[in-house]
Amino acid sequence: MKQASISAVGTTYWDFIQLIAPRLDPEKSWESKDAVDAWCLKCKKRVTYQFGDSSGVQYHVRIRHEDHLQEMEMFNNGGDTNHSPPEKRKLSTKSSYEAGFVPTCDLYDEFLDAARVPTVAWQSFGGIKQFYGPVVTVKCFEDNSRVKELVETDGKRSVLVVDGGASMRCALLGDMLASKAQENNWAGILIHGCVRDVAPLSKIKLGIMALGSTPRKSKRNGEGQSQVLVRLGDAECRPNDIVFCDLDGVLILTAEQAREREQKRHETTL
Repeated sequence: MKQASISAVGTTYWDFIQLIAPRLDPEKSWESKDAVDAWCLKCKKRVTYQFGDSSGVQYHVRIRHEDHLQEMEMFNNGGDTNHSPPEKRKLSTKSSYEAGFVPTCDLYDEFLDAARVPTVAWQSFGGIKQFYGPVVTVKCFEDNSRVKELVETDGKRSVLVVDGGASMRCALLGDMLASKAQENNWAGILIHGCVRDVAPLSKIKLGIMALGSTPRKSKRNGEGQSQVLVRLGDAECRPNDIVFCDLDGVLILTAEQAREREQKRHETTL
């Protein structure tokens, strides 16, 4: 999420309402017209937003944050009366899920089979043993070109999910690419395939899970696809899903499931 502040005479509630863009293309510069939702930073709650109609945001702010509005004198003559974000505003694609890591066993007890749990024997290789984030996908087979490209970009605390076709013949990740992912703010990498450089991987502050390890490196011929539906054993995984990984395994929620869970969690604390 990126704060969608606007130019106006006086301060507006866009100081603490952020717009959320879908994660479909990590290279795209999203604008406010692309937003699919809004998020209140003060109460950490999803707020209904539709481009050109901020009534849902206005209602939330008036009901929940009237004291803040009075402090800002939003409804005085000097305040902003349009309440609409600008049409040209870049948005990030960070997930709206802000509750932090939740153990996979706890999430399964909550969602049961409404959550996706790949029937895969994962192994943990990174220095971080529990991690979560919005999904960025790669589909490739014994070629890690797309993996290299993506770890060199800003991960925005996302998890790179790589469908390597369960190949055990070569590794799709080694210590050099893992170090680059750590430097570039990735939360973790999940590989339905193999890694290598196991000893140095364990010292890198990055979540890394895979099927196993092998010393053989993959080829790099520019093959593979990114941001497509992938399969992890018997489970599908899509861009913008939210994945949770720990020593018990991997659990996948849709972005909507994660947002609804956070909203319910917030409502129980009011």
